[in-house]
Amino acid sequence: FDPRTVDGFKKAGHDAMNDILNSMLFRYGIDYSGNIVFNGHSKAGATAIRFADYFKDSDNVYCIAFAPAPSIRRKKIDYLFNNLTIMRDPDDIVHQAGIIRFGQPKVPNERDIWLPDDHLGRNILDHDLSNFREFIDGIEQPGC
Repeated sequence: FDPRTVDGFKKAGHDAMNDILNSMLFRYGIDYSGNIVFNGHSKAGATAIRFADYFKDSDNVYCIAFAPAPSIRRKKIDYLFNNLTIMRDPDDIVHQAGIIRFGQPKVPNERDIWLPDDHLGRNILDHDLSNFREFIDGIEQPGC
């Protein structure tokens, strides 16, 4: 619930990204010539969004945020995040919490994925990552 920001992003997500970038494992354990995927759920979704911004000019970095907490100051970030997919559940309140001050990034329509509205009202159980896993497992993949 810390309202501080860095460059328009929640400070917690920004700091988490820097901790990862500065870790020994990250600095010495990743081959940057291949593709890299960062993903995060809930509060860590804000970190994945911050990574998407940090690597926005890279062709080999992609990010996925599952039910991310709103993490961008409204009217601060005005570009399209082409390297980010956001998955949300309309019954989950978490990705809507704090929307007065913060918002979600803009992503291409096909990368703004909403799970089915399967409850009357809100259900915090729809925030659980297993909810998203069940949805993904239920999607038919071409050629599988």
